[in-house]
Amino acid sequence: MTELYFIDVVGAWIGIFLTLCILSFLYKDNPFYKFAEHLFVGVSIGYLVSQQYYNVMRPKLVDELAAGFGGGAWTHWLALVPLVLFLAMVVKTVSRKFAWVGRYPLAFVVALFAGLQINAVAQAELGAQIKRAMKDIDTKQVDLQTASVARLTPLPGFTPAIAEKVVAARDAGAFVPTAEGVQALPSLTDAERGIVADNRGTVKGLDAQTGKGRYWFGIVSNILLLLGTLTSLLYFYFSLATRAWSARSRGSACGS
Repeated sequence: MTELYFIDVVGAWIGIFLTLCILSFLYKDNPFYKFAEHLFVGVSIGYLVSQQYYNVMRPKLVDELAAGFGGGAWTHWLALVPLVLFLAMVVKTVSRKFAWVGRYPLAFVVALFAGLQINAVAQAELGAQIKRAMKDIDTKQVDLQTASVARLTPLPGFTPAIAEKVVAARDAGAFVPTAEGVQALPSLTDAERGIVADNRGTVKGLDAQTGKGRYWFGIVSNILLLLGTLTSLLYFYFSLATRAWSARSRGSACGS
């Protein structure tokens, strides 16, 4: 049995007490709930401020400026840029007359974040969706007897290592071109054999996608994807005219 230290016992009881204080709000607002609420907010702000200082401001601003004053490279003075943006934000909070100054750091942060995210989203989501929507509706099964490593790897239950072992066994003439044959390969490890077994199935698993015919579940899925894409595009295309017509109708009703 693990020995508990006194400070651990005290911390556990404090946590229980504060939890009960928060739950007491279910009855009605009371001083115990307000105490726990203010304590939580205060501790959270204190922790956040300390983390931001030691993890961001100190290494990125204080240390950089200290290195610049110490005769370091001119790149250390680039830390003045975020300092100026920070001071502009402070001006926004302390002066109504010069509050417009705070718009510049906000515009900088929004533009920088948008520039970074547009590229990432376009590649990770938009590009992948466009590529998926452009696939052929007719989906054929993968022939294990002739498929390459690149063709086998996307199959359920396959990894690059499993695909290479299947191709090697096939070239050596010691492979049965079925899902059972893949799972029974002597060169597979127990973990790899378990991966193949977990991804087998007659609908969308390995058994359904291997053979010399057509993968009907994939064909139906592609048709549904095509219909969903077309109906979505039609909605946004015709909604523009509908909204304009609705606006004109409201204007005519107000005029009459």
